[in-house]
Amino acid sequence: MVIAREHRGGLKESMETARTFETKEDMIKYYTDMWSEWEGKKVKITVSDVITYDNRIGWNTRYILCDGSAVGMCDLDYKGN
Repeated sequence: MVIAREHRGGLKESMETARTFETKEDMIKYYTDMWSEWEGKKVKITVSDVITYDNRIGWNTRYILCDGSAVGMCDLDYKGN
């Protein structure tokens, strides 16, 4: 399972946007659709290779990138609470 959150405000505000996905591909499609609509053009969503453990929330965090700019964070191996 994958969990992702938007990059906004502080951790509390960002966590309010957290949602789970069955696969990495499902998450990429969701963010591609959302950001393509927002930007008014097709965007490329990728996930960084760099993993940083965030002990505040227990995630192995990677950045979600939209055309190279960070728009969110995710954990590709989320086990749930």
